[in-house]
Amino acid sequence: MYITTKHLQILDIIKRNPTFTIKDISQVLNMSTQHVKVYIEDIYIELFNTSSKTLKAEDIINSIYISKNSKNTLKKVQHFNKAQNIFYMLFLLGKNNYFKLSEISKELGITTRNLNNYSANIKNILDFFNLSINISNKGVDLIGDSQNITRFKFYLYFKFLVEKNYLPKKLRDEFLSFSKIQNFKKIKKDVKKLVSLIGSKNMIYCEFVFFSLYMTYRDSQKIKKIKDISLEESLIYKPDYLKIESFNKTINFLKNSIFKDISILGLDIIFMVTDNNKVSKKLISIKTPEYFENILPIFKQYLGESSNPNFSMILKSFVFYCEVKNIMFIDDSSFINLNMSHLANSNFLKLTKDTQQILPTFSFLEILTLWYAYHEKPEQKENNIFVFKYLNPSFIPMLIKEIYKKHNIEINDFINIKNLNSYLKTNKVDNLILVENIKIYQKNIPIKNLFIPIVNYKKI
Repeated sequence: MYITTKHLQILDIIKRNPTFTIKDISQVLNMSTQHVKVYIEDIYIELFNTSSKTLKAEDIINSIYISKNSKNTLKKVQHFNKAQNIFYMLFLLGKNNYFKLSEISKELGITTRNLNNYSANIKNILDFFNLSINISNKGVDLIGDSQNITRFKFYLYFKFLVEKNYLPKKLRDEFLSFSKIQNFKKIKKDVKKLVSLIGSKNMIYCEFVFFSLYMTYRDSQKIKKIKDISLEESLIYKPDYLKIESFNKTINFLKNSIFKDISILGLDIIFMVTDNNKVSKKLISIKTPEYFENILPIFKQYLGESSNPNFSMILKSFVFYCEVKNIMFIDDSSFINLNMSHLANSNFLKLTKDTQQILPTFSFLEILTLWYAYHEKPEQKENNIFVFKYLNPSFIPMLIKEIYKKHNIEINDFINIKNLNSYLKTNKVDNLILVENIKIYQKNIPIKNLFIPIVNYKKI
């Protein structure tokens, strides 16, 4: 029996959603019911070594649900599908910059003629990275600039991390062997800290991105590493959207984490990943505006107006991710880990189908995440008020800027102390900020006394 990734995915759906019918499975996976039926019959034959022709569909599904050790049974006989054949060859190109046609033909069990057919797909994928291949009697060579090859490896790592649960054993073992991750717990811990520091809340799979970045840039021999540069040198990588205090904090963390050994070229990506416009321009050429403009009205149709002012930005990051999935043939099946029984009869599946008409790579998981983000209100920022008594109001705006630079406190308004009581009656205040010796008797509002040093000018 020819068992593939799709068989394993359907098996997992059945295990997590035992009440699902063939129609439910087909809707979730965006497949025809006829195709799903073929797959569940294949699974049944492989697990029980007997035909399922005399059984009803619900009986086949129930037998699969109660079967023991079924996933391991299928994994042992799992074959590469076409995309996995192509990306195994691309992986070898990323790893060695070449492969021999005769060896690949033997390893994958495919003819040289099929390999030639795959070359067109390989060329199309590499074209996005300004790379190409040269095919000769000796084999296939990867041709291109080293920086473009590095970017290609970055996306290749990312693809395999997203798909890791369903990769065939041979491909998974090759990938893990080449990754040579020694201290996985330490890397995972530092990646989580970096995600928190960089503020990648709305980025898709930001942990996988930083794992990929670490694996891609850690082996650079001739280029300076993060641990070797000063804070001043690193400033050229600071994006406009990031405050200097947050930037310095992130750099200091990187210099004391597993990321200290990666090339400084990785810094550009670390601070780029939350800016979708920069990512699409620098890492890979993708145009997303038309998708974004067409998908937003669909959400309004099903869910009304969004209460989340950041939703447009979140949607744009999902659109970009779906385009990456399309280019790299990423089979993201993360949603299969969910229990989806309660969604089978909702209008959620209609929303998904309508969205997939515009961008087919939108999966169940992306739509589900966006569904919740649509009505998610952002956290309220602190309302900090600057209070003064003897200061001249004309230079208070300058003082507020200094407070932000030195203490990273954003001031929303300023008020003379004599007007404070009336101000508090009509305005919400979280913190009062002082730089003078002022006595304020407010029991419920925290008061921060700050010292702003005055520059000593030399006397002429």
